[in-house]
Amino acid sequence: MIKIMMAFFRRICDVPEEKFRGYLHIHPHLDYKLAEEYWSSVSGIPTQQFFKTYRKPNKSTQNKKDSLPYGTFDVYVMSTELFYKITGWSQGIFTSYDL
Repeated sequence: MIKIMMAFFRRICDVPEEKFRGYLHIHPHLDYKLAEEYWSSVSGIPTQQFFKTYRKPNKSTQNKKDSLPYGTFDVYVMSTELFYKITGWSQGIFTSYDL
């Protein structure tokens, strides 16, 4: 899903590379540096453009196998103009249908 969204932002929305930010959520016992490198390779966003990694233990997963060894990843696009453009596209789609 990350690769699809990044292709959409890059090809359709023409977002400049410096507008991308990444945000990693990961359990503290996992290797966050390895996870940052993984998500950087998936998204194409340099790790220098990541927000500070969020590391917090989750009590519900103690003593369970690590099903998310690279954590989860959010992509941010720092562009108010793009926000309004996508909002307009969405409104145009919804108003063109009689819902």
